[in-house]
Amino acid sequence: MARPDFAQILTEFAEFLGGKDKEIRQLIGDPQTLTTTQKATLVGALNEMKQTISTLSSRAAGINDSATDDASTLSAKKILELLKQAKAEVKNELLGGEVDASIDTLKELGDMLNGIKTGEDGLNKLIQKVTQTNQSLTLLVQRFTVLDGINLKDAYNRGYNR
Repeated sequence: MARPDFAQILTEFAEFLGGKDKEIRQLIGDPQTLTTTQKATLVGALNEMKQTISTLSSRAAGINDSATDDASTLSAKKILELLKQAKAEVKNELLGGEVDASIDTLKELGDMLNGIKTGEDGLNKLIQKVTQTNQSLTLLVQRFTVLDGINLKDAYNRGYNR
């Protein structure tokens, strides 16, 4: 059996290495498309990213309820508190300030306004109060009329003389 010639072995080996290099480059990607400033080596680019992450981590305070920047975040409790406060402010603005608890939701306010629109609530309640007041005044007038007809002096004398 004839031995392959040395040039052929080197050529086949070089072709094998070229194919493997191509596979590796395809897996890694083009280093020039890295968004890091270090593009010469992957180790350099990874080190740059690690440094950037460390810098960001050291500046970020994590959860900080008094934070006003985007370097940290608020706790869920603080977020819910701020949402509740904002909701109350919007409600007060819509309703014209602090309101009675009986109409402190938009639904209750809507129901009340709808009742007024249809004459079921506000107007009827006002009419009821006027009617009740009128009945009370009529009863008072009747009682004063009765009292006016009584001679209290004679009644006193009758009771005294018994």
